[in-house]
Amino acid sequence: MKPLLILGTEDHAQVVIDLCRSLHLEIKGVVSLSRQESASEIAGVPVLGDDRVLKENPVNEVNLVSGIGSVKVGKKREVLFSRYKKEGYEFCTLVHPMASVAQTAVLGEGAVVMAGAVVQAGATIGANAILNTSSSVDHHCRIGDHVHIAPGSVISGRVQIGRGTFVGAGACVIQGVEIGQGCQVAAGAVVVAPVFDGSRVLGVPAGEH
Repeated sequence: MKPLLILGTEDHAQVVIDLCRSLHLEIKGVVSLSRQESASEIAGVPVLGDDRVLKENPVNEVNLVSGIGSVKVGKKREVLFSRYKKEGYEFCTLVHPMASVAQTAVLGEGAVVMAGAVVQAGATIGANAILNTSSSVDHHCRIGDHVHIAPGSVISGRVQIGRGTFVGAGACVIQGVEIGQGCQVAAGAVVVAPVFDGSRVLGVPAGEH
């Protein structure tokens, strides 16, 4: 395993750093995504500088981990993943030791599975996706690239969630429902019907907002 560079200095980066430490992975440093960043370290890991640091760390020497997690900057997470993949970098796929991932589940490159999360048999998790703390993805689900499943969310069996969708904390999606690309499901929503691309839904049962 190559040393890791963490992209971003937001709160999610600290959670990712703790996850990497739980896996005993070597963290070389944090890369700020703002040239106005003043922090010298994040959770005890040095901030090496802005994205110009990557020129000093070629693709054959490091792997990357995204430290971006907020729904407010979710698109930025996707843009950065695509940018650095084109430059030849690899993103590390991380599974917390306290998560449960079925042997028949498939995790895409750069997917992150946090503590307490469960991924059941036959599920597919896309590249650069986040399954946050204590979320649950049941059997034969298809979770798209760059999706963020927030803490405590429950995704029932055979659900499909499209690229770049955000599912808020404590939301529930019943079995077999399809959610499109670029959607936002509000915290605590209960999704019982299909959600079309780009929609925002909330409530119990969830309706478009």
